[in-house]
This record gives sequence, structure tokens and C-alpha cells, in this order.
Amino acid sequence: MLTWAVFALLLYGVSAFIPNAFTPYITDKDFTHQDLTEQGILLAVAEYFESKPAPGKSTPPQAGSLTGITDITARKLFNAYYGCK
Repeated sequence: MLTWAVFALLLYGVSAFIPNAFTPYITDKDFTHQDLTEQGILLAVAEYFESKPAPGKSTPPQAGSLTGITDITARKLFNAYYGCK
């Protein structure tokens, strides 16, 4: 049974997350588990920010203005929410 399982893995391959950017065989087009987690956190924070007004403002940002940021980073999100440039 174990031999059959090993043979099946060799034949079909194994797909898994690349753990982080320090993995030696990673390319610029690969997404790591770290990248996916960071993007998920940034989008969750952007959604939260869209429901709350920034300090000193009376209305929250327009829906989609933060979650629609292309290539979102913490700096871009911070600048968009607090109005920095």
C-alpha cells in the first residue's frame, strides 16, 4: 500500500504552498503562503476601514475605495485611509 502511494505521488506530483520568499527555488511570479496571508489581512483591514470614518472625519471612505487598491500594501492602505500622500 505504501509503495502504491509513493508511486502515485511520483506520477501525479504534489501541490503545496511555497512557505516564504526565502525559499531558494521561488520566482517573481510565485505566490507564497506568506503573500496570500498578507493580502488577506490587508483586504480585511481595508473592509473594516471602509466601515469606519478616519479620525477627524465624519464619514467613512466610499465603498470600494480601499478594497479596490491595486497591488495593495500596508503603506498604500494607510495613505488612502488617513489621506496622506
